[in-house]
Amino acid sequence: MNDFGKSGRLNVLCLSEHYPPIIGGTVTYVENSCENLAKLGQNVYLVTYTTDNVSFPPKKWTTINGYHVFNVGLPLNIPIDTRAGRKYYCHEVKSILLNLISTLNVDVIHVMYGHYVAGLFNKLPLKIPVFWTVQNMPPAEYSPISPFQVPLLNLLVTKIYFSIVELVTIIRFKKYKFTTFIVSSEYVKKALINKRISSTKIIIIPNGVDDNIFRPVSDSNGRITTTSIFPKILSVAKISEHKGLHVLLSATLKIKRLYPDVLITIIGSIVEERYKKRLDETIKKYSLEANWTFITKKLCIDDLVDYYNKCDLYVQPSIEEGFCLTFLEASSCGKPVIGTNTGAMPDLIRFIGQTNGCFPGDSDCLANTVIQVASQPRNFQDSQKQHQIIISKYSWSSVTKQLLEFYHKQITQTN
Repeated sequence: MNDFGKSGRLNVLCLSEHYPPIIGGTVTYVENSCENLAKLGQNVYLVTYTTDNVSFPPKKWTTINGYHVFNVGLPLNIPIDTRAGRKYYCHEVKSILLNLISTLNVDVIHVMYGHYVAGLFNKLPLKIPVFWTVQNMPPAEYSPISPFQVPLLNLLVTKIYFSIVELVTIIRFKKYKFTTFIVSSEYVKKALINKRISSTKIIIIPNGVDDNIFRPVSDSNGRITTTSIFPKILSVAKISEHKGLHVLLSATLKIKRLYPDVLITIIGSIVEERYKKRLDETIKKYSLEANWTFITKKLCIDDLVDYYNKCDLYVQPSIEEGFCLTFLEASSCGKPVIGTNTGAMPDLIRFIGQTNGCFPGDSDCLANTVIQVASQPRNFQDSQKQHQIIISKYSWSSVTKQLLEFYHKQITQTN
């Protein structure tokens, strides 16, 4: 083991089942954690899998943004981000793991994402700290099963499937030998404790936000860049039932009574086609076509930030979340945020001194809160103040320093 006390430099081996071209909060977490640990002078080695391309050739180390990436590759007949793909990745990791630990002189292992790869550490006799970031507890955020045309039958099958997943999760967690479980919110911590994981083995280290990118923007007169007298609402979420867009859709009917020209923009890829079809049918049924817009293509980061800054308020109506990074990004852009009591949203709402939280599925609360917040005047100084509050705790530099301090503490205890 390295003498980190003198050099302050650790050799950190990271593992993740998610990496580009996969998109989402988990990928953002992995990329930014690795990059910022490298900026703090650590040797960071990420072993992942991705599609073969020039940037990440298989079976080779590639340096990106200061950290090192090893792509185990993926056969052409196995799609990325599938059960088969993850199992292949785990098989490849298992074949090289002990050799990597030895040759890289690894000080800590951090499983940044993946329930499959986490299973590799049930029996390995390792003498170094091993951590796992648990973004959420399955079957949370799982998509419902819809193989039949009869909704009631689909509901029954989904309930049985989710019960099996929950039982398997409990059995797996009892076998895991991790030094510590890292979670991003009180919500996930409570979920682990409910699965009989000791609170002494759980630490909360939140996800972060790039404060140089996600920040308020004003026009030359110091006003926030909004141009309409009717509220423009934004929600950035994959189009999946657990994101609760149907709840926001129900709330729209009540919001329209006061703001008939309200504009609601949803940015996110379509994960559940049947769910998207249900949303479209409801929009048509209640003649909301002029009020609702979906942007399902992938946006560049500049365009996404532009949407954050041009909305009047951000709404996240999720039924289930582990953290909800987009909620943090909107908060960092200084926008009024309305969320549900799941994931890190309650933590963030309390931290910035707001009370804009609703129970998941409560469309009346969502509508009333939107109407209340939309009627409150807000200037650029308010947004700047909120941005400063957010980055004092949630900037990636702050979060990563907390993570690094935790590494050192655990190594000291292990020694």
